[in-house]
Amino acid sequence: MLRQIKLLTVLETRNLFGLNVLFHTHDKSARWKAMAMALLYALVAALLCFYVGSLAWGLAALGLSDVVPAYLMVIAAMVVFFFGIFKAGSALFSQKGLDALCALPVPQSAIVIGRFARMYLEDLALSLAVFLPGFGVYAFLVRPGFLFYPLALLAALGTPLIPLTLATLVGAVITGLTARMKHKSLGVAVLSLLAAGGIMILSFSLTSVEDLDLNALRDLSGTLLTLLGKVYPPALWMGTAIVRGDLLPAFLWLGASLGLFVLMVLLVSSRFQAICRRLAVNSARHDYRLTAQKGSTLPAALCKRELRRYFASAGYVTNTIVGPVMGVGLAVALFFADLEAMFPPALLPFDIKALIPFVLAWPFCIMSPTAVSVSLEGKNLWIAQSLPLSNRDFLGGKLLFALLLGLPFLLLAVVLSVLALRPGAEDALWLLLFPLLLLIFTAVLGLFVNLHLPSLNWENETRVVKQSAAAMVSCLTGMILPILAAIAVALLPGVWIRPALCAALLLLTLLLWQGACRFDLRKLA
Repeated sequence: MLRQIKLLTVLETRNLFGLNVLFHTHDKSARWKAMAMALLYALVAALLCFYVGSLAWGLAALGLSDVVPAYLMVIAAMVVFFFGIFKAGSALFSQKGLDALCALPVPQSAIVIGRFARMYLEDLALSLAVFLPGFGVYAFLVRPGFLFYPLALLAALGTPLIPLTLATLVGAVITGLTARMKHKSLGVAVLSLLAAGGIMILSFSLTSVEDLDLNALRDLSGTLLTLLGKVYPPALWMGTAIVRGDLLPAFLWLGASLGLFVLMVLLVSSRFQAICRRLAVNSARHDYRLTAQKGSTLPAALCKRELRRYFASAGYVTNTIVGPVMGVGLAVALFFADLEAMFPPALLPFDIKALIPFVLAWPFCIMSPTAVSVSLEGKNLWIAQSLPLSNRDFLGGKLLFALLLGLPFLLLAVVLSVLALRPGAEDALWLLLFPLLLLIFTAVLGLFVNLHLPSLNWENETRVVKQSAAAMVSCLTGMILPILAAIAVALLPGVWIRPALCAALLLLTLLLWQGACRFDLRKLA
């Protein structure tokens, strides 16, 4: 049994993060692409380490070092949960290769443990990316005792267990509810977003700070620990044990985490094949009738094609719709936020409202559908290559769909922002113009990057949407660009800076679009 589990775990984790391709491929282009992906992963990890390390340093500098371990555990648990909730159901009950595995003389519990092991290792990598810089800064500044180091290692290894268990439970429920839906992918996306949003709203409601008084402010460390305990109680238990060097609470926490995880593994193992069979059953109607055929223009036909492809993948929907939903949420938050109290004008050398267009645009730039739309053609790309279409027409359909997807959310966010802020005519114009230009730019950038960094030989769509080089490059660029534009507006006051930024965005967009249109699709294979 243990040997079988080991073999299946190795099989499941063989190509984790594309390492198998990097080590064993004889194709030089594939090796270079794998090395580029490794560098991108390293860059993302470096950015996360910088953020977490800065957070730990800031808390310690404010005299809140006792909060750091619990804070890191909350961050790691939330990252693991929100990444896991979108993939747990599909990864655990994936039908790929399942028939071959079930035909082998191995118990189904070994298959389940192997798949759980893969998810755990992925989540452990995320957990370590949070804990290593955070605990490193904490150890350098606080100089804790010897017990801190084994307890910190215990926290890093055990933190993914509870959020992975909860994500698996939610993911399995969502997968089961949507298994026989006509529009399965759309149902998965909607339920996943509702689950994640509901948990986030519940967390915010639990951490209300309206009742803070002077005594609470004096004991800010205790107040923050209380708030963190309301968000994620295990973080408070283990965080306190790390600070105090208590072994008993730490082992009790680890035992409870392992117990919940093992219980979930046993529960899934007992009904694994039955669940997979039910999820694999599709109901079909056989009363198809030929009706009158309808014609449409070329852009409309290509846009409809992209629409059908979009809603055929739950991961595609969830990854690209989260940003626009966040943008609308930020606009709604402006009705309740007192910007002058949060950012006193006397302490800032610029008007904070001048940065609102870039804050509003930021979520819309995170992940454009065009960043992976070419890669998702996959093995069917030859169909597009053989059609009597120019590159401009083919890519124009993808660009048009991306803009039609984001524009309704953007316009709603702008209207809500205008109602909340009551800006003048000129400020209202910039409030619309900057997010619109950034939306168009990131959509064109996504096409350009995806053409030059395609990923066509994928095993599943999740790898393209979440882990491909084009997705990561587009995401990082989209996140950084609004921040750079906001810094330029804040540091370079003058009536010319905003028109100059608009002109630069337009010029870059046109250059990227021309470069994409001149790209030879026959080079993609």
